[in-house]
Amino acid sequence: MQTVTFKPTKHEQKIAMEAMNEIQKLQRQSKKKKAATTIVTVGKNGTAMSVPTQALSHLYSIVGKMAEGKSITILSSDELISTQQAADILNFSRPYVVKLLEEGKIPYQKVGSHRRIKLADVIAYEKEFRKQRKRALDWMTRQAQELNLWHS
Repeated sequence: MQTVTFKPTKHEQKIAMEAMNEIQKLQRQSKKKKAATTIVTVGKNGTAMSVPTQALSHLYSIVGKMAEGKSITILSSDELISTQQAADILNFSRPYVVKLLEEGKIPYQKVGSHRRIKLADVIAYEKEFRKQRKRALDWMTRQAQELNLWHS
């Protein structure tokens, strides 16, 4: 699968801001109907097409980032990425990501002499890391409250 990266122009940002409201309306309508697909009208001639309802939330995220003027990269979840790309996604150093790979905490494969990681595995690790971090913070908060160290 090919990686797609783009940065919106000012004009595209404006269009994206307007589109966000329309996408939200479609999401609400589809949620009420519990529909698997949603009819979306596009273009000046009003061509209607059916799209998976789940795609609307992804479209909303993409359009939202466009409205903010952020660059967007679209990758397939089975895309193989480099250790540096994984480090960027996780906000870790590349050497730390390599350590995680070598410890078996994130699966990887060798392509020549390079380590490659499935994007889905990086995302799965990130979700689990966030859960662990949240549990630790919740525990610390409870401890602080029990010891009357909590001040509001």
